[in-house]
Amino acid sequence: DYKAAFMAQLAEGHSFYEPYSENALNWYKKYAEKCLFLNHVLIDPPVDRSKARIDVRDVYLSVDKDDDKGIYVNGAKMVATASALTHATFVAVNSGTSARMETGRDEDMALVFITDMNARGVKLISRPSYEFNADSPFDYPLSSRFDENDAVMVFENAFIPWENVLIYRDVDKCKGFYAESGFFNRYNLQAGVRLAIKLEFCIGLLMKGTDAAGTSVFHGVQAQIGELIGLRDLVWSMTTAMVNDTESNIGGTVVPKLQTAAANRILMTNTWGRVREIFEIILAGAPVYTVSSHLDLKQPALEETIDRYFRGTGLNSHDRIKLFKMIWDAMYSEFAGRNAVYERNYAGNQDQQRLDALRWATMRGDTDRYKDVVQQSLDDYDLDGWKKGYLD
Repeated sequence: DYKAAFMAQLAEGHSFYEPYSENALNWYKKYAEKCLFLNHVLIDPPVDRSKARIDVRDVYLSVDKDDDKGIYVNGAKMVATASALTHATFVAVNSGTSARMETGRDEDMALVFITDMNARGVKLISRPSYEFNADSPFDYPLSSRFDENDAVMVFENAFIPWENVLIYRDVDKCKGFYAESGFFNRYNLQAGVRLAIKLEFCIGLLMKGTDAAGTSVFHGVQAQIGELIGLRDLVWSMTTAMVNDTESNIGGTVVPKLQTAAANRILMTNTWGRVREIFEIILAGAPVYTVSSHLDLKQPALEETIDRYFRGTGLNSHDRIKLFKMIWDAMYSEFAGRNAVYERNYAGNQDQQRLDALRWATMRGDTDRYKDVVQQSLDDYDLDGWKKGYLD
């Protein structure tokens, strides 16, 4: 869904990629007709971040040369989620990366392109697979089903044909990619819908967990669940605003308003930490009150003991253990830890999110309007009192 949001914009906003606009349109058609599964990488590896990008050329992605057939690139990008299963990868720059670019210095790093996964010189270095280690869906109901392995994508003199190039040696266009191409507006709408659905699942998990623990009647527990419901409603409200309050975009189309997308980005990346905190406060040690694995439930010698001590309020031991295994996998497992890192950081570093909101509000005249409101109020009075009546 995330890539679908971007690929649709390649059709509507292909003119942004001039002189490679035809490439953008052709890739949209190819994607739509063949229903391709795409991945994306936007972020520089966390290596020597304090240095200028030009001083980390041995790691950061750059072009070495080009010829009449295409370009040759070297370097690495992250985070290539599910990349081993995809047909192609969209390679671009996020706003944090582009903010550090300088015209006249970083042209060889100002690149946006799509690469086929079987392209010569493309390598994937993956993290451990949580799904591989989740040998039982009873013990790991989410890890075993939803783990999309992450990887670092490495380009070693990788060949990218010209028909796959979208931006080439253009620092200004890379800097405008987030705010002007429509990509940012669209992906935040998809991300909002995704998180809202995820929050609904978590609310259900938490309510069933407190029911099983017999704590759902406590005032403090109800207040925390109410906060979680409020977060869900807030995210849904933002996505509704993005759909109903739009702005004009390239080619006579409309996309969610940039400022709303920027606000939603900040909200979403700060929501999941609070969700986990609520789970930890309300459920306390209940998630660790479980058996080592599903195999314990198949041991006749343990049956009576487990049935007595691991039952829940209104639940037999089997159903309580099953429920809390899912809660553990959602909030506390290695899979859950990776998920928490994602929710906090997928939209870019925290400072850049806020700097983008400020920069785009300034660019669109919002900050001047905010200051004008204050100035109008200041102009209403002086040392002698009110300068005009309330109805003037």
